Amino acid sequence: MDSGARPLDRGFSYSVPSCLDDAVMVGVRVRVPFGAGNRQAVAYVIKVSEAEEEENLKAIAEVLDAKPLFDRNILLEAYWIKNRYFVPFSVALKLFLPPGSSKTLTEWIRLEYTPASMGVAEKKVADILSKNDGVCAFDVLKVQLGEKTRNVVRAMEQQGIVSVTHSVTQKVNSLHVRVVRLVKEPEKKISDAGMRAVRIMRDCAFLSIADLCLFASCSSSTVRTLIKNNILEMQSITVLRPPLGQAVNETHEGHALNAEQFSVAKGIKSRLDGAFKPMLLRGVTGSGKTEVYLNVIEEIVQKNGSAIVLVPEIALTHQMVSRFISRFGAITAVLHSGLSAGQRHDEWIRIARGEARVVVGARSAVFAPCQNLQLIVIDEEHEDTYKSESGVRYHARTVAMCRAHTEGAQVLLASATPSIESYYFAKTGKYTLFELTQRYNHAALPFAEIVDMRKELEQGNRSPLSRSLQSEIQKNIENHEQSILFLNRRGYETFVSCRACGHVISCPHCSISLTYHSFSETLDCHYCGYKRKMVEVCPACGSAHIRGFGTGTQKIEETVAESFPKASLLRMDVDTTRQKGAHEKILRHFREENTNILLGTQMIAKGLDFPNVTLVGVLNPDQMLNLGDFRASEKTFSLITQVCGRAGRGEKPGRAIIQTYSPDSAVIQHAGRQDYTAFYEEEIILRKALNYPPFCDIINVIVMGKDERKVREGAKRLEKAVSQAVGNEIHLFHAGPCAVYRVKNVYRWHFWMKCKLSKSLCESIAEVIKMESALSVVLDVEPTSI
Repeated sequence: MDSGARPLDRGFSYSVPSCLDDAVMVGVRVRVPFGAGNRQAVAYVIKVSEAEEEENLKAIAEVLDAKPLFDRNILLEAYWIKNRYFVPFSVALKLFLPPGSSKTLTEWIRLEYTPASMGVAEKKVADILSKNDGVCAFDVLKVQLGEKTRNVVRAMEQQGIVSVTHSVTQKVNSLHVRVVRLVKEPEKKISDAGMRAVRIMRDCAFLSIADLCLFASCSSSTVRTLIKNNILEMQSITVLRPPLGQAVNETHEGHALNAEQFSVAKGIKSRLDGAFKPMLLRGVTGSGKTEVYLNVIEEIVQKNGSAIVLVPEIALTHQMVSRFISRFGAITAVLHSGLSAGQRHDEWIRIARGEARVVVGARSAVFAPCQNLQLIVIDEEHEDTYKSESGVRYHARTVAMCRAHTEGAQVLLASATPSIESYYFAKTGKYTLFELTQRYNHAALPFAEIVDMRKELEQGNRSPLSRSLQSEIQKNIENHEQSILFLNRRGYETFVSCRACGHVISCPHCSISLTYHSFSETLDCHYCGYKRKMVEVCPACGSAHIRGFGTGTQKIEETVAESFPKASLLRMDVDTTRQKGAHEKILRHFREENTNILLGTQMIAKGLDFPNVTLVGVLNPDQMLNLGDFRASEKTFSLITQVCGRAGRGEKPGRAIIQTYSPDSAVIQHAGRQDYTAFYEEEIILRKALNYPPFCDIINVIVMGKDERKVREGAKRLEKAVSQAVGNEIHLFHAGPCAVYRVKNVYRWHFWMKCKLSKSLCESIAEVIKMESALSVVLDVEPTSI
């Protein structure tokens, strides 16, 4: 059934009417009667049996798809996702379906006649229907009449007072446009305007009426007359909604590979037809990993294969897509959440038809319906954004492994700073390791200076910009070179507090402080979207001594503008990229207008390639380092290394300035030298000693609900039940409130466990979770943080 309810997470048998024999097949959706009341529901056909008919089976009412939406491989992959990520099968299956293709059933009740006498309930139904022109949706009736509506409507239907029909709608459909085409030449003299229209149509297969009127300088009535006289014919055609605004057909040759790139590309190609074994490409920043992907995929396309390339940020998608389109033209498709639902739907259709064989996109593109899939590339594979934090909490890297193994493809992971798990698997032989040790143009990695911000304060500098960074920015401005400033905190000030009583202004719906945004002069919650005007007095004690603390990108923007009034400046964070196409607009402006300074959060930290950027400033990485999570060191090292790697990618040498209050931290020191190997060797010793991934798997169980007491008790109850069921197979950490224990007035507790994932362990945990029906329970496998 197309339902997320766990009790319905199993197969149901139906008979196939003879009239639907040819239409019912694995992969289509059907409308079926379900339950004691024969409520109509949407279901997926996952098996068709030729066995003898069972008695008392209900019959399929309607087939909803002309062609199958999925095949045996997708069924296997969806079943794997169901078991690994603890979700109902239908929920897992939907990940593979076209965007916006969910079917919505509406039950319509129509009044056929009004008898002289009716019961009170029947009369209410008849009155509501009469007020709605005799027809109304069942759900509307139910809202007004309550739970007994079904029984009342059924009784009225049996008496013929009402009739019941069903309609099926879909959120997104193909776009149809009405056009005209030339059917025959005029047989007698027509108006000058009509003749102009005919001459235009001789050179066109079809045109919309509006375009024809424009090109022929005629009115719509002229066109209608031509249609009436059978000179023109009106048709409806399906048109695609291109994600980039227009189709691109020109292709260009790529750069010649250097010796190191050529060797790596050759090694990857040799693995494509072998047994499944993941590959890891570790290449220093600027080493030309993308050119290697392009070279390998070019050979795949020549052999009529397909490839998927995943990128971690929408901000990177446009830059990556541009490179792939310049190489492969119209056979490139793009999939990410920044597109409209219609654009994503049309791209999915192109991919499923085999018209697009190179797919570039964010996390969800891992489910693209590629024909003859040969390779899945995961660029910047270490990034947290490949892990879904809502709905099905899958990791795209793990799903890619499953999909490639099932479909006979390969997976290529790539990063300058691979995840600790991936590099460990490569070093121990589970993955095949390839390495690019030099930048493409043999340029040196940027020289990094680590600035002790404690000394800056001691010497009277209270600016968030060190004197060294200010000096280097000024040099770049004078030399017409570009600079990037990185701060992983948006807003103006991170919290507002009273200096008299210590009260912190917090969100009334979430257990988190509000962030001050100077542009709107509001205090915003970054979890639920709540906003309020900036306060002038403390709401707790009435003191006027209330102010903001901490620094966000808006505050740095103000500081930079004051320090360098003649410099051009762009800011790129969630607040400046809300509108569709904003990412591309900012990056295009930075490249084409040679903007002096680009300031942003982690969306500017990786993948961007601007030859004129010679300086990177890293502001306050300490806040990442001190998060108190086992991945904090890894995330801090990766972000610093990646953002420093944006400098010196052209002919001019690059430099980086890392501002920190922990200059002696080994993580900061390794990142400054961009020494991944030294960092890995220290980190893997700690992971092994403390038994963290890759030496174990982690499951985080999150319990949520509106009642704080019930959530707390439910979490402790589940923890005890899990411990009793599988306690000897796991290392369990006791239940407690989440770091942000209330979001949108929903309380959140959790407990987590270290284990070795297996089918039997997952099944045992799933059985325990099924017992908790009063609260919402999420099992987060492979959490990015705890």
